[in-house]
Amino acid sequence: MSGYTEKRKHERFDYDAPIEHAEIDSGKFITARMDNYSRSGMRFETDHALISGSDIYIKMEENPPPLYDFAIYDDCRAQIKWCRKADGLPLPHYTVGIQYYAPIIEYADKTAIVLDAKCPKCRTENLEKARQCAGCGYDLTKVYPISLMGQPDPKSYTPKSTLEKILSIRRRIEGEQKQVTVLFTDVAGFTSISEKFNIHDVHQIMDGYFQILMNEMVVHEGTIIQFTVDGVLALFGSPLVLTDHAKSACQAALSIQKTLKRYHRHVESFFDLDFKVRIGLNSGPVIIDAIHDDLRIEYTAVGETTRLAARLENLADPGRTLVSANVYDEIHQHIKCDHLGKVYVKGKEEPVYIYEIDSSAS
Repeated sequence: MSGYTEKRKHERFDYDAPIEHAEIDSGKFITARMDNYSRSGMRFETDHALISGSDIYIKMEENPPPLYDFAIYDDCRAQIKWCRKADGLPLPHYTVGIQYYAPIIEYADKTAIVLDAKCPKCRTENLEKARQCAGCGYDLTKVYPISLMGQPDPKSYTPKSTLEKILSIRRRIEGEQKQVTVLFTDVAGFTSISEKFNIHDVHQIMDGYFQILMNEMVVHEGTIIQFTVDGVLALFGSPLVLTDHAKSACQAALSIQKTLKRYHRHVESFFDLDFKVRIGLNSGPVIIDAIHDDLRIEYTAVGETTRLAARLENLADPGRTLVSANVYDEIHQHIKCDHLGKVYVKGKEEPVYIYEIDSSAS
């Protein structure tokens, strides 16, 4: 990237270029102009006031020179960090600062490598350019195709009755601490998949996988909180109340793995690919901070709730599901599990008991 240098975080470049922006799900794009940009965000001018903290899509009419040939910034999703009204103009005019949701990246041989400090799974703030998350051990250097996969809109796969139910109770549950079961998934060997196949094949493979995950969440009343590039973070027990949330989460995991066995045969026959997924489960408290109209949910993890689930997913063998002692205590009378002993996980001084769900239970 010729001409690019680091200054503290990311140096900004002045660049006057046309762009368009639209609020998530609005479908109405508004013309604006980029004023300057960096690797992680941009500033632009628009005639419309925007709300700090909200999500928008950005479409670029042209890529700035140092980002030329890298489509990762095209049609990207971003968060509004601030919006200020400009004085002394006859018409309302606003200057807006945004931060890309695209990970901080470096490029080598047309490959984008994630080097983001904030873990996409457990949200731990790591040292900049850390290669492994200090909280859950997630590999922060996973290789992505140049074009990021779009995050499915929760409204697109949530039944209308479920959507209405969640929105009707959101004001009562926002800010409350709830006991939930957290489910993490990821694709074993995703780095090699993204290196081996072109972007269209990767999209096709991953789209089928994500469709399976979304369908199973609907059936078992789980709620997908976040999509990573090769998996999901889902909650059972909030915002939808489930008395047996650990059992529901485990049944969802069993059903996912069972369905993926059939999908594996399909992927293997078309792409000669051994496609398998790892799953980790843990129960504990979380706080639902906000539920938006588009069903996007913001949450705060309490203690080790998400970190341990993410760590167990990383420890699981391909095609297997690991659960914590918290989950095992709730489900062992209903679902057969194999005790795998104790393991040390990052961030915990004492070893933890781990269990594997017996796949024959499905």
